[in-house]
Amino acid sequence: MKKLLVIFITSTSFFLSYFSRIAWSIVSVYSSLKPTPVEDSLIFSLFFLGYVIVQVPAGVASNRYPRTVALASLVRLSAASLLSGVSTNISEEYVASILMGLSAGWIYPTTIKVLSASFSRGELPVVIGYYSLAWPFLLCC
Repeated sequence: MKKLLVIFITSTSFFLSYFSRIAWSIVSVYSSLKPTPVEDSLIFSLFFLGYVIVQVPAGVASNRYPRTVALASLVRLSAASLLSGVSTNISEEYVASILMGLSAGWIYPTTIKVLSASFSRGELPVVIGYYSLAWPFLLCC
C-alpha cells in the first residue's frame, strides 16, 4: 500500500506541475486581464524560462533532500498559482508565471528521485511507466 501511495503522490505532483504549464492557455481567454497575443506569449516564455533555469539545481538538491524539495516545490507552486489567480494586472501575471516555472521545474527531478529511492532497480521501469501514465489518467477522470 505504501508503494502505491508513493506512485500516487509523485504522479499527482507531476500532474500539478504539468497542469500549471497548460492552465494559462485554458484560462487566458476568460481572464479579466484580456492579454494580447504578445502578452500571452510572454507569459508562456517566462514560465518556461523559470522551468529551465532550475533543472540542474533541482536535480542536485533532489539527490540530497528529495522529500523536502518535493514538499517545498509544491508549496511554492501553489503559492505562485494563487498569485496568478489574484493578479490584477499583466505585470503581476508575468511575475506569477516565472514563479510558477521556478517552482514547477523542481517537481520532475525530485519525483523521479523519490521513485528511484523507493523502488528497486527491477521495479523501477514498471513504476516509471505507471508514473508516466497516471497523470493523463488523472486528467481524464
